[in-house]
Amino acid sequence: MKPVPPVTNRPMDAVRHVSSGRTAARTDIASWTGFEGVLIPSAEQMMRTYAIRFAVPGYALDQAMSEVSRRQPPVTSIAGATSAAVAAWAAAVEQELEQAYGVVCDLSGFREAWIELHRPNQAWLHNVPPFQEDTTLPTLNQAELTTPTLAFDRTISRGLVHRVGLEEVFLTDFKSLSEDRFLAAARLPRTHLYYNDHLNQPKTHDPLVVFESVRQSLLCATHMHHDVPADTKAITAQCRLEITDPDALRFQDGVYDLELAGSVVTSKSRQDVLSRVVHQVEVFLGGRQVAIVTVDTALRSPDAYQALRMKERRTPPPQSDELFAREMVSTLPSALVGRSRSDNVLLLDPLFAGRSLVARMRIPVSHTSMFDHRQDHLPGPVMVEAARQAGLLLVGEVFGRSPAKTLLAELDVDYERFAELDEEITVHASFEPELGTPQAPGSESASAYRSSGYERPILIDFRQSDCVLAAMKIRLVATESRNTVTPVVDHAI
Repeated sequence: MKPVPPVTNRPMDAVRHVSSGRTAARTDIASWTGFEGVLIPSAEQMMRTYAIRFAVPGYALDQAMSEVSRRQPPVTSIAGATSAAVAAWAAAVEQELEQAYGVVCDLSGFREAWIELHRPNQAWLHNVPPFQEDTTLPTLNQAELTTPTLAFDRTISRGLVHRVGLEEVFLTDFKSLSEDRFLAAARLPRTHLYYNDHLNQPKTHDPLVVFESVRQSLLCATHMHHDVPADTKAITAQCRLEITDPDALRFQDGVYDLELAGSVVTSKSRQDVLSRVVHQVEVFLGGRQVAIVTVDTALRSPDAYQALRMKERRTPPPQSDELFAREMVSTLPSALVGRSRSDNVLLLDPLFAGRSLVARMRIPVSHTSMFDHRQDHLPGPVMVEAARQAGLLLVGEVFGRSPAKTLLAELDVDYERFAELDEEITVHASFEPELGTPQAPGSESASAYRSSGYERPILIDFRQSDCVLAAMKIRLVATESRNTVTPVVDHAI
């Protein structure tokens, strides 16, 4: 079959096949190259598709390509451009990304990679009569195309996960697979003053660093997958963490790489701008599934966020770095909440009443992990850590459980209001009542608690000015062998 001459500068909405004279409907495939047997789009569209592999923000790439096009003639058609011109254009875009946005990547192979990923198969050719004769295509490894390789050798840009400290970035790679699926990679820390400050025996990765890795992947997804502007505020409404295999979190030499398989459960937009998205992420460590995380996120512009904040206040909220002088120190022994360092303790003056407790919340505004950057409210992950500490303290008091042998296995969170930094917050924890038992604090029988043990769900509320800020439910499990029988110790008064 005679090669079809290349079509250049054709509009995306109406691409005319030269050999047939028919107009095709708009697709991602914009023009036909005569000597490669593949439909390809404009150079800019090809670059966008390829750059997703390198976690390049869409807004940064568009700005970089526009800036390069102002300085040198743009490459509008790959089919009609020389390889040298394509390489020079890609190199200029790379340089602009690095200098203006701090994004380092290699875009030199975008043309070849796009062709391999989008080469039509024989079934497609069968439905295109003008191209049936003498047209053959190489066989491609579909598994390699649908499951890209994830990189773990360096972290991604801090801005994509809303972090200031390099040591707080755990995400190493991000790749979009389809409209509602993506992959991400993260590296668990080996030595971290917050996430590795635990007394667990045997030594175990913190479930909350797994949750934080997922959280970072979703922040990245808002920009890389959903193309949300960089200044958009992500507000978590609800989230759920389930550790599906607690034993898989035990430390193993060389096993620190997390693989995250994410999906979009549902999403809503206002005026073509994403306003809410629910993600679910499966987490794998060493080839074993360790967790499933679901997060419901609201996305707001800076102006909409400020308006939302002022609905609950009469004055602008103070920033966290303005409140260092007000930070309090906890006198609670850190070992009681499974910690070594006292600066990681978040509870103040706990009071027990039967099988429940109430404590004041310590707001650690100077803590560089919990407050990585300026905040006008108490971050949700800090409240989650306080909930875990309240749970560990409660099972220690009621059952004599050692925090060193107790692990967070499930977490359900419903955030209802912003937690203000300039007002006292109290933490209320109690065991979830069993069906048919009294629900008044301290009124449940000891036998009912013995039947369910320390793994019974614990309810935690955060309150401020008589308002509930967040309602959480956690479940703790033992880290010792499941075959070990641990006697129940009842500390009822």
